[in-house]
Parts: sequence; structure tokens; C-alpha cells
Amino acid sequence: MVEQSIFDVTDGDTRDFDSATVHLVADLGGVAGGTVRIYPLDEAGLWKGDRLAVARPFRKMILGKQLVRTAVRTAGELGGREMVATVQIPNIPFFERLGWRIEGAPSTEYELPHQKMRIVLSQSDPERDTRGR
Repeated sequence: MVEQSIFDVTDGDTRDFDSATVHLVADLGGVAGGTVRIYPLDEAGLWKGDRLAVARPFRKMILGKQLVRTAVRTAGELGGREMVATVQIPNIPFFERLGWRIEGAPSTEYELPHQKMRIVLSQSDPERDTRGR
């Protein structure tokens, strides 16, 4: 938040205190290396992922990819069918490599260009092949 200077004081909002919001934190030996939050948008299984952040010392690792994959998997396990995110334009290729697709035209959020993206979530199913397919 401080690095990007998007928010004046805090990026906290009502979603942070909503019991449906899931906060994922990458704990690297007692150090918070990154975070992302996810939450349902409706009863039909649409989830949103936002506030993805990876601390500078950990950006050369695959931490961002692991956080996004964990967010997608977790939302699916919680009954989600699709997830949306609004990502900064330079991050589009990163999300595309992880299976996300662009939706609609770019928009401006927090005075920066963003792109809405979407991914289909796989449902948790005990009958499903567990070999990672």
C-alpha cells in the first residue's frame, strides 16, 4: 500500500471485516511474504479476488503465482464457480499465464488503468482425479 501510494492512510474497507472474506497470507518462516483476499459476490458462486500483494524481497520467487493459485483453489473448494479480479494493466500477462481471461474494456480504478479478468473455478469433488488434472 505504501509503495504504490494509492491510498492515503489505509487500504482497509468493510470487506476486511466481513465474515465471508477469506484472507490468505504467505507465511515464510514467520514473515508475511504476501497476501490476497477473496470473497463471494453472490449466491450463484461468483467470487472476487483482490488486494494481491507480494513484499519486494519475495517478488523473484513464485509467491505471487502460489497466492493466486491458492485463492482460486480455495474459492472453488468453498463452492465458487467463477472468480473475477480487476488487475493493473502490467499484470495482465501474469494472470493470463495462470488461466485467467480478459473481460470487457479496461477501466480506471484508484487513478490507475485496470482490467477486469475472470477464471472458471474447479469445484472440490471427492470423486475427482487427485493427480492434479
